[in-house]
Amino acid sequence: MSTIYFVGGCKGGVGKSMLANGLLHYLLEKNKQVALVETDTSNPDVAYAYENEIPVRNLNLDKKEGWLDLITFCDEQSGKDIVINTGARNEAGMKAFHKIFSDSMKQQHFNIVMFWVINANLDSVNLVRNFMEIMPQAKLHIVKSGVFGNEDDFEIYDGSDTKKMIEAAGGHSGYMYKLANRVVTRFYNKSESIGAMKKTMTIGDKAELFQFTNGLELMFDGMIESQ
Repeated sequence: MSTIYFVGGCKGGVGKSMLANGLLHYLLEKNKQVALVETDTSNPDVAYAYENEIPVRNLNLDKKEGWLDLITFCDEQSGKDIVINTGARNEAGMKAFHKIFSDSMKQQHFNIVMFWVINANLDSVNLVRNFMEIMPQAKLHIVKSGVFGNEDDFEIYDGSDTKKMIEAAGGHSGYMYKLANRVVTRFYNKSESIGAMKKTMTIGDKAELFQFTNGLELMFDGMIESQ
């Protein structure tokens, strides 16, 4: 059974694009057939990075037409895992149109998984609870963004009833290492996939990128194998 992986968070700047890039790299390294849906239509960095490597579609999920096009794209890419990089503004579209999408994906035998990126503050935990009400049928995993501190800086989430609810439902909580600014800047300036970056990086930058991808591999192994 193929899987649809949403990467979300409903806040800008938490690292969704870097997580989506890392997830695509992870799946490709596992020899999976993969496609990408980019919903950040104003600045589609992940689409630019992968448009020459895998099937890519840019869609606006603020409107019903975008969700209908998403259903069609998923059908066209049957047999592949599909990564959907959601924009910070997409919560309203999910709330309004998720049911028609979820019902259709169930008929097409797709699993639906959400990797939800959080910061260390209470507002991020509240946004998680909102999403759980919007799309309760999705398998939910939490990714603590290293942009906002070390793993032990997330005590608000770690001590919350929200974490207990997610993990009781089979979800996992993980941590995404903060890449050095010069590596992140290269991604946004050159719009390269992780695989492409590795081919031309200096040895020092490769070591930094390896720490990032190795951490994500360990995290994704636990999350994806639990499906």
